[in-house]
Amino acid sequence: MNGMYGNIADKPAACRNAARMLRSGGRLVVSHPEGRAFIDQLRASSDLFIEPFPTREEFEALLEPLGFEVITYRDESKLYLMVARKI
Repeated sequence: MNGMYGNIADKPAACRNAARMLRSGGRLVVSHPEGRAFIDQLRASSDLFIEPFPTREEFEALLEPLGFEVITYRDESKLYLMVARKI
């Protein structure tokens, strides 16, 4: 989900669907090449439906019940990246 996670209206359903489709060891990747600050600025300056990026803890709370383990989380000025592995 590169550059689109903030636009998904029903994130739990999208993550459940990813869990259903992925085999054990499969990866779910959420990324944005411009990072959190870009998204926050975009949210403040437009009427678009864009939600802020989750913290690592928020992703873990969402994904662990679906059988995922967050293995990478980077929240840098020009990169947001979360990688979870299906257990």
